[in-house]
Amino acid sequence: MNKIKSKLNKILLYTILAGASFFGGNNLIKNNLNAEIESEIPSTSKIEDYKVNDSKYWLVHIRQAHMIPDLEKIANDISRIDDSNKIKIAKSLQEIFENTNIVQKDIYDILSYLIKNKKISEVREESVFEGEETSNEFITKEYLKNNKNLNDLLRIWNKDKTKDYNEKIKYLPNATWVLCSENKIKLLPASNKKESFIAWESQKKELIYEGRENYLLEIISKDKNPLQIVVYGGSHNLKDNIEQWNKKFPNKMFSFKEITPENYDECVKNIEKNTEEINKIMHSAYK
Repeated sequence: MNKIKSKLNKILLYTILAGASFFGGNNLIKNNLNAEIESEIPSTSKIEDYKVNDSKYWLVHIRQAHMIPDLEKIANDISRIDDSNKIKIAKSLQEIFENTNIVQKDIYDILSYLIKNKKISEVREESVFEGEETSNEFITKEYLKNNKNLNDLLRIWNKDKTKDYNEKIKYLPNATWVLCSENKIKLLPASNKKESFIAWESQKKELIYEGRENYLLEIISKDKNPLQIVVYGGSHNLKDNIEQWNKKFPNKMFSFKEITPENYDECVKNIEKNTEEINKIMHSAYK
């Protein structure tokens, strides 16, 4: 039972997201990404600024909804419950996939705009760890494999071996993988694998959020590029981390902009609703 509860907690943790943040003071940054982005950037619902004079870095946080990892393990747990509840869980998971895909499509549009109009070529992605393989060839293989696995899974759940679900899952697990497969960007790390897994296993908020957010700032502070585009979970709030960082490191200060995708709020509500449905069914089945 404890293992089931732990897995359900991870469904919530991985599915529901992380949040926060643009700036002035650096001419190079102003030339790369200026105020006109406010009215031009597509597929956004809101853009919030936290501006600091004499900032060295401009961190642009694009809020995302996450894919669920370990689908095979989740599918195995589902396979051990009765058919009626299995159908309900599969339906909820499909809703989660589709809503996540909608948010990732918005992110794809946002990044495509930045690539075309602001000459962005590198993006930091929350799921990319330091030291891991990030070549476009490798990411493309992983993306195509993931796409096939999700298609197969949805065919099984819907008992239709011929239907193509690609349009509903095209931008999963995330938009950055799609752009890599199109050779439009290079992915950079935004996390440390060891630290992240310690945080996830601990289920402690200060590690899951504050610890990983601070580590993101550390990674960026080692980079010479003043403009940093980061795709990170929508529930993360980087503002307090940046305020503390700026007091501690006045020579490496950050300003930032937080971009919320157009369909983010509505889709996250749907993701949370369906996640809760899965939790209720599985708690009931395994108690």
